[in-house]
Amino acid sequence: MPLIVNVLESLDLALIENQQLQVDLELCKDDNEQLVQAFEKEKQHKKKIEQRLFEYEFATEEEKQHFQQRIDSLANIVKMLELKAKNSSDHSSRLEEKENEIKKEYSKLHEKYNELRRNHFDVMERVKIILGIDGDNKDLSLKEAPNFSNLANMFRTNLQKFVSTEDNMENYDLSGMSTTNQRVDDDDDGVGHPYIHQSNHSFVTSDSASNRQDRWIETEMSYDDTTTIIEDVEELQKDNSKDKNNRDQSLSGIFMDLKFSLIFSFIF
Repeated sequence: MPLIVNVLESLDLALIENQQLQVDLELCKDDNEQLVQAFEKEKQHKKKIEQRLFEYEFATEEEKQHFQQRIDSLANIVKMLELKAKNSSDHSSRLEEKENEIKKEYSKLHEKYNELRRNHFDVMERVKIILGIDGDNKDLSLKEAPNFSNLANMFRTNLQKFVSTEDNMENYDLSGMSTTNQRVDDDDDGVGHPYIHQSNHSFVTSDSASNRQDRWIETEMSYDDTTTIIEDVEELQKDNSKDKNNRDQSLSGIFMDLKFSLIFSFIF
């Protein structure tokens, strides 16, 4: 009997232990299923991450190629710009050299122009001094014809005197004009010649001539001041217009007479 009790007790203990093991087994199965589900989720998440990583790598590779191409194109553009800058610097240096040459040529031409202009106005003043006649004889110039031979001799004589006394222009009085006028008056039986009479207002004064010459000589013009030529010409035109308004009618016959006198001077 005690043996049977011991067997039953041992069987009861074994049954209880079996039941606990089954419970633990069920718990382990549940844990295993949860772990399997978690593993599947992590596996899917890993696949998604890998796919996204691959896409990012592909996109970055394309961007890298694009930026590399852009870098190459910019490098070519930089080379072209450096070449253009070098060419432009060479061109600018050539233009500066050309500008310096043009400035030198302009200064030479300007000096030559000033010299020619001074000579021109000097000759004009000489002609005005030689051919200066007062306004009282303008009415007689329309009535009487000139004696060309005497006028040519008078012009030649006065020109020689004026050239010989060029340095002392202030003391030049054209004394030969009055003596020639007297001879012509005697030859023409007392008839006054309209082109060779001398008066107090017939000639331009030596002071005005010297002042104009000083003004012409003192005229200095630079390359930057390009308007002074026009201003000087306008001033001279204004000065000449004052004299021209008073002697327009008389000068119209004088220049014709000068032409005939030069012709007769070459003939005789």
